This record gives sequence, structure tokens and C-alpha cells, in this order.
Amino acid sequence: MADYRPETRVYLCEQVPLDDTYSDTRDFADKDSQAYYFESKATHKYTNLSYQRVNNSIANPRVALTCRVPDLADNLYNCNYMMFQNNNFGTKWFYAFIKQVNYISPECTEIVYELDHIQTWLFDFDVKSAFVEREHSSTDEPFENILPEPVDITEYTSFQNYAPLDPDLFTIWYGILATSTPLGMQPTLSQIGNTFCGLELITANNINSLATNVQSYLDSAKDILTNNVANNIVSIYSCYGEPGGAVQEETKEISAKDNITPPQYYDYTIKNKKLLNSQFRYFLGVTNEGKSMVFKPEKIIGNKLTFNRIIIHSIVPIITYVPFYEGIEGNWNYPLTISTFIQCAWATDSFTSWFHDNAFSLFAGLTNSFTQTSIGALSGSLPLLSSGATGLTNAATTLNEAVNAPDKAHGAIFDKNTALQNKRPELIIYEVLADKNSIIRADDFMTRFGYTTNKMKIPNRKSRFRYNYIKVTQPLITGSLPVESVSIIKNALIRGITFWHDKDVGNYEIENRVTGIEGW
Repeated sequence: MADYRPETRVYLCEQVPLDDTYSDTRDFADKDSQAYYFESKATHKYTNLSYQRVNNSIANPRVALTCRVPDLADNLYNCNYMMFQNNNFGTKWFYAFIKQVNYISPECTEIVYELDHIQTWLFDFDVKSAFVEREHSSTDEPFENILPEPVDITEYTSFQNYAPLDPDLFTIWYGILATSTPLGMQPTLSQIGNTFCGLELITANNINSLATNVQSYLDSAKDILTNNVANNIVSIYSCYGEPGGAVQEETKEISAKDNITPPQYYDYTIKNKKLLNSQFRYFLGVTNEGKSMVFKPEKIIGNKLTFNRIIIHSIVPIITYVPFYEGIEGNWNYPLTISTFIQCAWATDSFTSWFHDNAFSLFAGLTNSFTQTSIGALSGSLPLLSSGATGLTNAATTLNEAVNAPDKAHGAIFDKNTALQNKRPELIIYEVLADKNSIIRADDFMTRFGYTTNKMKIPNRKSRFRYNYIKVTQPLITGSLPVESVSIIKNALIRGITFWHDKDVGNYEIENRVTGIEGW
């Protein structure tokens, strides 16, 4: 049997940014670049040492792995990592964390180490499909990744960055509804705004025209030979849009560039496109009636929030803004409807109204009283004379009360609708944005830990240029490595681990652009 000659090489390294928590590890293109990196960290190299174990002995309890090197302990306290190769039995490099440096003698130091299972078997295992909780995506286009992030937003702020959608639509119209025409004629039956109407509708686009139309009813009522048409007015109201006009439809866009995918929030340039999602920024549409609806940027068609503005010119015009949303141009699942109007007040002459209602009975009563008085005077009948005189007195009293009665008020004297009174725009779009500190906090979080994924897939290990974070549930690992190593690697993936593709481990300030590479 040939003599055994110890030829194990042991390199002790300093400032290796890895530890046995496996929160971070290095990734390499091949074994040579891996060995070159760690050897560049070696400050003490030893050859011709005895065989170094890669696992614990079979003794119970198991003792720590150790290695003795011909050096003074004080020279080695700065070392935190080691690599070794048992040349007698192969060319494989093993990598390990230095746990302790123990003084034995001036010429001997004991190194207590623990195998780095990921670096040792980095090219000997694969990770199959697992439930990936978080990872850095292989692409980062707007609205590709829409799952919410576990980041608390301190507050949201609303900005009216966009002009109202109806800057030239502040003309107020007026409508008169009556049961007859001003001349007392029966109204023409019609269809207004796709709805049957049996009333007379008269419209006006200014107050003078409205006053003229109302006066025409009041003037007709003064003619005792006609009906009291002033009482035929059912309602006088003001509204947006012309009552009874044609149906109109037009397209409106909020007037601002890059309103869906802005490059900055406040004065801060975002790194992760997921910050464009509605968790951090959305649009709020508010009508002049106070109705509101949230519009999420990820559901908007194109790069601008767009609406169809549809006016149904019914008795009170109905204005509806229908968004281009969720893949539908004009999505009626999300309408904002406006039907603002104010019920106006008007007055009619109470005597005219009373006279039209009581003229016949008044004249009949007066005629009867005159007749009784005349017969009583001619015949000397005191009862008839007294009855006739009483009738005339009562008629005079009633007529005097009617003449002096106050005019009658109709409609709503008070109205709490401030939209028309203040000429509020039909629709205002507000940009609602998380506060700057929350934006930066979320950006830093996603820069370091990637995006929420929550689906079954092979985790991405090389989808970014500088580093990839991976956190999975129940990973499946295959390859040629010990079961103990498989268990440790699984636990690292379950806790979450960052694979660094360059030597600048821990530097999150440099851009970590996408590579488009999917999988392990």
C-alpha cells in the first residue's frame, strides 16, 4: 500500500460578507469564478495539511468541525471564512464559515468551522416549482405586478392636477312644466329623453327669457274669460343642460401628460414601477353632487383617464361620465351620473286665482241677494229685506278678503343644492397620492425584497443584474448533495435569502435592472 501524503489546502479569508444565517449569499456563473472570488479574499494559505472533514464525526454527542493550522491565533482573528480542498481525493472546493479561532500554541491554532452548504453545493442542486411568496420579477413594466405590498401608508394627499372636464359648460338652463299652454290649451303629448311626457315643457337659457315665459301665464290668468292658467304651472326649475334637447355623446380626456405613469412622485424619482399601482396612487372622480368613484391606474385603458360624456336631455337632463376602464371603452359598470337641479319659487295672484274659482258662486249669490232685497223693499217684507241685505254684506266681506289676501307662493323657497349656485364643474378628477415618506419607504422595501408573488413557479435567481431576493414555501430541491445540506438550503429559502451577482454585497443604492431571465 502506497504511503499517504497529506496534501489538503486550506485558505483562510477575511471580509467575506456571508454568515450562517444565510440571509445573503453570493451567486457565480461557474465554479472557477466562485473559487477565484473566495481566493481573492484569502489572507492566509496553508498546504499539505491533513484531511478536512465536511461533516461531524459519528461520536455522540457530535463535536464541531475543526482544523489546525501552523500559525499564531492572533494573526487569524480577522478571518471569518475558509475554503479547503482535499487534493488526495479530488479537486472539489468546500466552503465554510469560521465559528471560532482557538489558541493552541505559538505555532498552532485551531479553527472551528461550519460548512457553507449553499456555496459548497451551489452548482450541484436545482430548485423546482414552489410557492413563491416574494421575489424580484424578471420584468418591471407598469401594472405587470399588481398584488398589494405589506407596506403601511401613513396618509394620502389629494391634488387637483387636472382641469375640470367641462370648463365651458357652466350655462344654466331653466324649465317650466305646466298642465296647459300659456293660452290654456291642452299640451301636446311627447317623448322627452326617451320618457313619455304629458305636460307642457318650456325652456329658457337666461333669466330674462324665463321671466317672460312665466309672465305669459300670469298675464293670461288676468283675463276673466279664460281659465286660471297661472295655477297650471307645476314646476319651475334650473339645471345643467337644455331640458328636452337631443341626446349628445362626446369623449373627454383628463388634460395632463404622463398622468398614468409619471416618472416622479413629488420630487422623488421612483425605482420600482409597482409604485404606479393604486395602492400608492389612484384617481378620484368627484361630481358636483358629491358622488365619487375611485379609478385604479392599472385598470385604465391607454395612458390617460378617458370618459364618454353622455347627456340625455330629459325633463331634468341626466349627464353620465362613462370611463374607458377594465378593457372596455365606455364601461357602464362604473358610471358617474349627474342630474343636478334646483326647484325654483314663484308667486301667483291670489285674488285672480280665487276669482276664477269662485266667480260663478259670487255672481249667483249677489243676484239672489239683490232679488231678495228688491222684493222685500217692494212688498214691505222685512225678512226678505234683511236676508238680502245680509247676503250682500257677506259677499262684500268675502270679496274684500279675497282682494286683500296675499299672493300665493309655489315651489321650493329654500334649496340646499350648492352645485348650481356656485357653478361647480360637473366632474373633477383628483390625483390621490401616498405621502412622500411612505413612497420612499415602500420603494426601499421593494428594492431590497422584490415584489409579492404568491404563486406556484420556479423562483427567479438571475432575473436581476445585481441581486435577487427569494422567499418560498415548501421548496423542492433536487441534486447530488447530502440530505442535511438540502434541509439547510430549504430553510434558507423559506426564511428568505438574497443571491448577489457581484462583489458589492449589501449595496442597494446601485440600480438593479432586469435581465429578463426566468427560473433558477
